Amino acid sequence: MILKRREVSTEGNNTELFSNKEIVYFTLVFIVFWVVISIIFNILGEIYKVGVATLYPVGKCRLLTPSFLEILIAISIFCGFLIILKIYTKYEFDLKIIILIGILLIIGTSLINGLWKGLVSPTEGSGGLIFYWDAIEIENRYKNAYEFIRIYNQKQEKLEYHSRTHPPGAVLLYYVLYKIFYFSALISIAVCIISASFSAYFLNKVLKREINEEVSPYMIFLYLLLPAIQVYYLANLYAIITTLIIAVIYFYLHPKKSISLIGTILCIFLIAFLTFMVIFIIGVLFCFELLKSYKDKKIKNFEKLYIISLSLFCIYVMFLVVFRFNYITSFLYASGEENPYGFSLIATPHEYLITRVEDILEIAIFFGPFMIILFVRGFPIMKKNYSDLYLLTISVLIILLSLFLAGVYRTGETARACSYIYPFLLFPVVIYLFHNNFSLKEKNKLLILVFIQTVIMQTFGYYKW
Repeated sequence: MILKRREVSTEGNNTELFSNKEIVYFTLVFIVFWVVISIIFNILGEIYKVGVATLYPVGKCRLLTPSFLEILIAISIFCGFLIILKIYTKYEFDLKIIILIGILLIIGTSLINGLWKGLVSPTEGSGGLIFYWDAIEIENRYKNAYEFIRIYNQKQEKLEYHSRTHPPGAVLLYYVLYKIFYFSALISIAVCIISASFSAYFLNKVLKREINEEVSPYMIFLYLLLPAIQVYYLANLYAIITTLIIAVIYFYLHPKKSISLIGTILCIFLIAFLTFMVIFIIGVLFCFELLKSYKDKKIKNFEKLYIISLSLFCIYVMFLVVFRFNYITSFLYASGEENPYGFSLIATPHEYLITRVEDILEIAIFFGPFMIILFVRGFPIMKKNYSDLYLLTISVLIILLSLFLAGVYRTGETARACSYIYPFLLFPVVIYLFHNNFSLKEKNKLLILVFIQTVIMQTFGYYKW
C-alpha cells in the first residue's frame, strides 16, 4: 500500500510547541523587526551612498501587488496543503510521498505569480546574466563540452557575469539540462526534482543514522516547506550544490571507510566543478576534525582528510593535463570580478558592514521566526547529547561567518547562494522536537506556521534573478 494507517500513537506530551499567544507575539516581533531594520538600513544607505534593498535585508526581491487570481491560487495551494496534513495525521507517508508533496508544493508556490515568473524566469534570469545563456551557445561557440572546458580560461572573461564567476561545471550543468529538456520551464522543474529528491534522500539517511529513524520523515517534510527551500530550490544552481553538500556529510560520517572516502571525494569534486565556494565544505570538514581533536585531547581522523585532499589535488592535475583547465587561474579571475576594488572592508567599508549584517539577517528571515526559536531551544540539547552534530553545526557557523568576514557574498545572495546552511540549522530543531516528544498535532502546527510564511512570501515577493 502507498499509504498505511499510523500504527504508532500520534499523542505526545501535553506541552504546546507554541501557544496561540506566542504565535501572535513572535509573528508581530518578526514583522516589526523586519520593518524597523529595513527603515534603519535604508536611511544608512542614503547617508553613506550605499545601495540598499527596499525590503532590506532581503536583497534582490521585488514587492508585488498580487491580483485576485493570484491570491486565489495562493489560498487554494494552502488549502490543498491543509488537506494533505489531514491525511498525514491518519496515515504514515512513505519518504517518496513526502518528496513528491514537497516538489509539488515548491512548483505550486512558484506558480502563484504565473508561468513566466514561476518557471521560465528562474532559469532564463533577468538581463541575461546567468548560466542558461552561455549553456545554449556551447555548440555554436565552442563546438562541444570538451572544447568549452579546454578553452575556458581564455574565454572566461567573455561569458555572462554568473558564468565567469563560477567554474565551467555550472554552465555545463545547464547545457546538459538544456539538451535533455530544452524548454526553460522544464529545466526549472528538473532542477527542483533533482535537488529536492536527493537532498531529502541524503538528509533522511543522516537524520536516521545520527538521531533517530522515527523523526526523519517528519523533518524531511519540514525541510521541504522552509521558505528558503520553497523559493530557491527551483532552477537554482545552489539547490544542486546544497544537495551535494548534504551528500558529503552523509558520506564523510559513513562508518565504512571505503564508502566514506569514495563518496566524499566524488561529491566534493562535483561541488568544486560547480562553484569556487567548495572552500566552504572543505573548511567545515577541517574545522570539524580540529574541534573533535580538541574535545578528545588527541589527533583523530586527519588521515581521511589527507587522502581526500590528495585525491582532489590529483583530479585537479588531471584536468590541467587533459583539459588544460587551470582551476587556480579561473578562481583568481572570478575573485577579481567579485571584488574589483580589493578587500571590501578597506575599499568600501560602509557597504561591507551593511552587507555583512544583511547576509546574516537574510538567512534568518528565510528560516523563519519559529524555526529560529526552536533552533535556540534545541542547541543546548544537541551540545549535551549529540557531539558530532553539535561540532559539525559549530564548524558550519564558524566557516560561514569567516567567509562573511572575508567579504564573501554581497547584497541579496545568502538565502540563495547559502541555501546549504539550512540543513545544518535544522539539526537542533529536530533534536528539540525529538527529545520533548511533542504530539503530532503540535508538530503539524509547526508545519502550518512555516508554510504560511512561505505562501505569504511567494505571493507578495519575487525573488528569482
